[in-house]
Amino acid sequence: QNIASDHINMWLDRGIQGIMAPHIETGEQAQALVNACFFAPKGGRSWGTHRGTEFNDDEALDLQYGGRREFTEFANDNMLVYCQVESILGYENLDDILSVDGLHAITFGHFDLALSMNMPGEGIGNPEVDRIQADMTVRARAAGKRVASDFTVSMGLLDTIVSAGRRFTSSHEDDNFPPQN
Repeated sequence: QNIASDHINMWLDRGIQGIMAPHIETGEQAQALVNACFFAPKGGRSWGTHRGTEFNDDEALDLQYGGRREFTEFANDNMLVYCQVESILGYENLDDILSVDGLHAITFGHFDLALSMNMPGEGIGNPEVDRIQADMTVRARAAGKRVASDFTVSMGLLDTIVSAGRRFTSSHEDDNFPPQN
């Protein structure tokens, strides 16, 4: 986890408009994340001279946004900031995390949550992990925040590759290739 503003700014300077930070456990960490992602007055993001600020090109900034100030407003209005709450400590501090203005959403870390509860190897399907994540979902939405599943759909690349590989090998297990001369 690195939520230091200089680290996050490297990504934002490349044009990224959304940040998801893992292992957020306190309201202070969530606030630091938000501060790193937004220009003033919402945060403390630094003005870089890279892609994320149109390479500091006055003509582009004026033409596309109406100037630097308008660019900062555009960037702030189009930033998505969410964090991964994946420990029992994060769960215990959830209200503080959710109270951070500028944090849009949370997501979970099933297996890390289980690890933090001394249940290595557990995760999705563990009744206590599922209960905590359901509670976090209800509390996030009640606080006006979203959970990642409200706006994302994902798939596990490793599972997809392994499944495709298994299907491929199964479909060719009876192939008979002639010997080469």
